[in-house]
Amino acid sequence: MAICALTQGHVPKTCKTASGVKEFLLINYENILTITKTAGVVSAITKTTLTKFFAYRQKAESSNWKQDGTGDAKVGTVAYDIIATMDILGIDQATQTELGLLINSTVGIIAHDNDGTYWLLGEDYGMDVVTDGMDAGTALGDFRGNKLTFKGRGFTRVSSVDPHIIAALLP
Repeated sequence: MAICALTQGHVPKTCKTASGVKEFLLINYENILTITKTAGVVSAITKTTLTKFFAYRQKAESSNWKQDGTGDAKVGTVAYDIIATMDILGIDQATQTELGLLINSTVGIIAHDNDGTYWLLGEDYGMDVVTDGMDAGTALGDFRGNKLTFKGRGFTRVSSVDPHIIAALLP
């Protein structure tokens, strides 16, 4: 039986930061070959040759992600549900074609939060689109575009990603 010794306590933050997601970086999950962590932080991601993460930039206060863990003391297991929501503004055929590909894919996601932190979502099995709502809007000022919800399940908590490796993952 593994011993899970605690290593530190927690002190509440006294400084304030911004919430929300600035952008999501997506790649087909099968193109992630290895993930290396140093002290729990993702320090390297090896991907198949000629593949890259694609940036899906988000407007302020439109997108988020969360993790919910569930443990069962009786059987000694833990599982995590990771959910990410994303807005894709505008409706055009090129975007709809790309979203069709995205909906049929399992992806790895790196969330870039407004506070500058990067987080790897879906490390164990990837993330899948579970809802896709397209809305043309009614009033002139209504939202027009797609709202996507991704869900992943795994046994690993989300890990932060070293910002120094991001540039090498993008086009």
